[in-house]
Amino acid sequence: MRIRRLEAFTARLPLSPGFSHFTGRVTALEEVFVRLTADDGQAGWGEVRGNMSYFSGESPASIVAALRDYLAPLVVGCPLRERGAAIAQFDRALAGNAAAKAVLDIALHDLAARAAGVPLYRWLGGRRADRVAGSECLFYGPADEAAAQAQAYVAQGFRILKVRVGLEPFALDVARVRAVREAVGDAIALAVDANQAWTVKQAIGRIHALERFGLDAVEQPVAARDLTGMAEVARAVDTPLMADESLYSLEDAMTLVRLGAVGYFHVKLVKAGGLHRARQLIALAEAARLGYVLGQMNEGMLATAAAAHLALASAPKYTELYGTDGIVADPTPGHVYESGALVVPEGPGLGVVPDERRLEPAFARTA
Repeated sequence: MRIRRLEAFTARLPLSPGFSHFTGRVTALEEVFVRLTADDGQAGWGEVRGNMSYFSGESPASIVAALRDYLAPLVVGCPLRERGAAIAQFDRALAGNAAAKAVLDIALHDLAARAAGVPLYRWLGGRRADRVAGSECLFYGPADEAAAQAQAYVAQGFRILKVRVGLEPFALDVARVRAVREAVGDAIALAVDANQAWTVKQAIGRIHALERFGLDAVEQPVAARDLTGMAEVARAVDTPLMADESLYSLEDAMTLVRLGAVGYFHVKLVKAGGLHRARQLIALAEAARLGYVLGQMNEGMLATAAAAHLALASAPKYTELYGTDGIVADPTPGHVYESGALVVPEGPGLGVVPDERRLEPAFARTA
């Protein structure tokens, strides 16, 4: 079986009500989709979020260009059984551009599992746990709203919540974390995510101030490239740190391990470059006896399903796959959480397919 055709699409997915991030407010997701069609007519799909220049430097236009000019020639005409060799060439052909590599990698995995006639998680080796916990995130906003939203998530079955911090003055962070902890009680695991907002000195002092609320982890307290600073913070506080923006490549992971900088990896397909690289990060975390969380950017259901299948075939401490929250009309139907736990479609491959009528064609390449 050979890959005969690659098609790229884009789609704008409005959010209601949207969410606030440290760089501003996001009111829509701008997604990039890829469809790979084999010579027997079977197709595999991939999806990534494109409007995340603040996070990775990529955009929908750059992802499409990377696919068209560099990556598509590596897979169109390639035998599906040799997809590993094609994926290995991605990094040689193009530095960075993890999202472009991820969307193509996801489509390759979807097609391979569909060709085998099994759900992707089974193709990856099957379940490693009967239940994989989910989590939800409390974005920036007033303390009373955070507390009410936290109670709503707990009522839905979630037992792990994350609070976005990094506001000024710091008293606003304290008020929000206190309000959430008081609203949900001590039985709920609570993490905070500073999204690189603090200096090393600030991080140490502010984490100490927040630890009284019983934190499970502190995510990305300092700048992404300040790995030695992350290690300094880790040595000074009791709560384990989690690397997100600091963790893209295997080289990043090995440096974090060597420095003793973190207790957790936050693995995302869009950062790692797809399932192939994400599984390598997971293997490294397990070898180093570190915990890991499988998460994502805010993305559509197809991208979410890919991460969910990987999570089911892995052993994460929990998952952060709330990426479809707030999408007004997702071209891909489905959901991955029920009663606070992970569920995945049982059909072949990802088990979901987008409605092509909702997508805008970007380009196509045929062998």
